[in-house]
Amino acid sequence: MIFMLLHQAKRFSLRRGSAARLLSFVLFVCGILIGLPGTGAPNEWIDVVQDQTSLNVPMEILRRPLSDLEANDSLRPFDRLEKEWFLRKRYLAIGDKKVSAGLLEKLYEQMIDLGAVRMRPYSASLLREAGTLSELGRHEEAVSRCNFAEAFSPGLPEPHKIMAQVYWKQSKLNLYRIALEWIMALRSVPESFDHAVYFIINVSLTLMIIGIAFFGAFYLVQLIRYYPLLMHNIYEALPGEPHRAGTAAMTALILAAPLLFGLGIYGLCLFWALLFWSYGRSKERFLHLLFILFTAAGPFYMGGLQRGMELLHSDWIQAVIHHQDGVSDDAAVAALLGLTAHHPKDDSLFFMLGTAYKKRGEYAEAEARLEKAVSLNPDMAVYYNNLGNAFYAGRDLAKAVDMYKQAIAHDPQIASSYFNLSAAHRDQLMLQESEAEYNKAKELDPDRISYYVNILGPSYNRILIDETFTKEWLAGRFTDQLLSMAGMHTKGFSFLGGKVLYLVAPLVMLLAVFSLHYVRKRFGIARRCVKCGAVYCRRCRTIVEMDLVCSQCIHVFEKQSGVEVKQRTKKIIEIRRYMDKKIETRRILGLLIPGGGYIYSGRFLKGFFVLSFAVVFFVYAFFRDFLCQDPMTVRAFSLSARFWFAIPALFLYGLSVMHLYRPRG
Repeated sequence: MIFMLLHQAKRFSLRRGSAARLLSFVLFVCGILIGLPGTGAPNEWIDVVQDQTSLNVPMEILRRPLSDLEANDSLRPFDRLEKEWFLRKRYLAIGDKKVSAGLLEKLYEQMIDLGAVRMRPYSASLLREAGTLSELGRHEEAVSRCNFAEAFSPGLPEPHKIMAQVYWKQSKLNLYRIALEWIMALRSVPESFDHAVYFIINVSLTLMIIGIAFFGAFYLVQLIRYYPLLMHNIYEALPGEPHRAGTAAMTALILAAPLLFGLGIYGLCLFWALLFWSYGRSKERFLHLLFILFTAAGPFYMGGLQRGMELLHSDWIQAVIHHQDGVSDDAAVAALLGLTAHHPKDDSLFFMLGTAYKKRGEYAEAEARLEKAVSLNPDMAVYYNNLGNAFYAGRDLAKAVDMYKQAIAHDPQIASSYFNLSAAHRDQLMLQESEAEYNKAKELDPDRISYYVNILGPSYNRILIDETFTKEWLAGRFTDQLLSMAGMHTKGFSFLGGKVLYLVAPLVMLLAVFSLHYVRKRFGIARRCVKCGAVYCRRCRTIVEMDLVCSQCIHVFEKQSGVEVKQRTKKIIEIRRYMDKKIETRRILGLLIPGGGYIYSGRFLKGFFVLSFAVVFFVYAFFRDFLCQDPMTVRAFSLSARFWFAIPALFLYGLSVMHLYRPRG
């Protein structure tokens, strides 16, 4: 295909009206790509029932009698929840939709009784069911699954993303609903701490990929443009009259020297920045300088991204995610017990462990852990609030009221403390104070208070509001953990070992660039004539204008008399051939690299825009597996559906190529 594109580029380069043909060819290729078959829906619905998420359902469970899967009251709450989920899967396998839907409602009520805000594995499983149902054409059922998934994991972007894809599969005319779901998905990203961090890491990683792609294209263009000039300078530096082939081989060997010494692509581009600095104009030198800074910051940048991804998968962050979601199953408690044993001075771990015990109904354990958290850090208002909830559930109302009042004293803007204090005063028959505190809570956070009023029930997880860490506190703690992993601290950065090398290397590079530039200015820098493209050195110049135009062009076009017509015609043909070759090279680069033609023409900003736009959409369409994947990511649709992400990039690429192939006057 590449050879065919090159052949078409050469064929169309000097013909008027070729833009429409080329654009039709590009759109034909795009149509082939978009029409590639995807994986499609699975042949058996049992594949979806069995599941591929963390809630993998063994086949032997699906073969059991229904009576064996029915949960009983002797099981632990989370075990009973999981068993009823298996029972729902069993009813799905036999096709009983009514009972399956009723069990979903029951599971949701049990989740609220357990004090869980989100149940991500159940939501991910429902979203996978929705994707498969949509592939099978059962769009209404898919929408219903997405709604249940959003109920099981409110405030997360994944249910809205899958819902938008379901609407797209249902009808391409659902543009308003699709746009609305994507807006809701974007708005929900900051609501979840882990999704916000995943988003920041992926954006940073995409920016790094854009930078690598742009500078790679830039230095490829620099090589094509300035290779003859560098070879001319090397020819003059060699003794005697070296052969042209030998000079070309010497130039290629010098250009590839960083690879031969094992310095990699970064070292190669840095070396080329040193070699090509003197030939470029001010814009190109500015981009060389940007690349040197980009290379200097690259190790720190990539190291920070790697540490961020490692921290996201650490036990501490997983414990924080479970705490924010309100999950208090055996695995979450066991993980927190292990963390508190290794970090006995970390108050946040004791706070999360105490809150988990309170949600499980183990109030004595909850009081002990939360009192430990308060003793380690007496300035956190949320600690007092949750400790008050533990006392309230243990029916020690006097201590509960005291804790709520201390929470309000530390932070008077927490609505949950007023709401919980109102509940305690109501139990103490202090109705007037209870009503005033309820009104204050509703004034501070009306949506949250209304939600808890609607789910009010006999469970203490429905009566009281347990607080979690604020997003500001989580962001600060995450940053501190990240800096501690890097061997740096907020009070003073310590750059040791290899870090010094990364800071000194750009300074040495700049010194080498300016030194070589000074030597070239003294002994002559090769230039290319802007008219005919002939390469000449500084010794050929006799006037200032010759810095841009060679002496032959000045003699032919500036001299009014004494120039033969044959000589002038020969020069005009030479100029025409050079301009045609330049246009052809620009078009071929525009075909091979999105924005490459603009970069070759010196329009770097436009080339960067086209290239970055293409990189973003192609990465998110075809290479999302290389990005940092959050636990809620669901591959519910076939690969062909993801080709739609590439449509804007392909459209912009087609426009840029059409602009390069527009007819010349």
